[in-house]
Amino acid sequence: MPLFSAVAGQALPAATYNLNVRNQVITTCTAATRPATPVEGQHIYETDTDLLQVWNGSAWQRAPWNVSWGTVGYAQVTANQGSISTTLIDLTGLTVTWVAVTGRRYRTSCYFNMIGNTAADIGEVLITDAVPTQLSAAVPPPINTTYAWSSGCSVVESGLSGSRTRKLMVRRIGGAGLLTVNASAITPAYILVEDIGPS
Repeated sequence: MPLFSAVAGQALPAATYNLNVRNQVITTCTAATRPATPVEGQHIYETDTDLLQVWNGSAWQRAPWNVSWGTVGYAQVTANQGSISTTLIDLTGLTVTWVAVTGRRYRTSCYFNMIGNTAADIGEVLITDAVPTQLSAAVPPPINTTYAWSSGCSVVESGLSGSRTRKLMVRRIGGAGLLTVNASAITPAYILVEDIGPS
């Protein structure tokens, strides 16, 4: 619809005025007070959710739909977590929960440094859901006692909706020592969840 321009002194019927105002402005509302009779392409800003939504002719969806929405969850730690053996454990502080939108694609990625106290220890870091079901894993080369190995992994998922949790878990899968996930302000260990576009 072209931009409406009124002529000075022109009388406008209420229906024309309402239609043109509705189609040319972003309405401010809440998720509970959305317009009852939206038209295709109408935009709203929800003050309670801080979301820009657009009516696609049958449903409200976040705008803009066809681009990535960026970070939806992030957690990092800057302190070491040690004494890691063969028992699979959560990495403290590296859990993210977000609300997934149907029809979107999400990438979960992680980064960490790992060191062992026995030569040739092998560690494994997993990205899991809350159950925990393994979604991805990183197995750095055998660890030595002098240098920490940097590694990461990622998983891309679609078909998600509602509240979702992703977390990092760790264990030793080879060797006989104890592992430490090294983290600092300069090189934090982190988990990142990003919306990378429509699925």
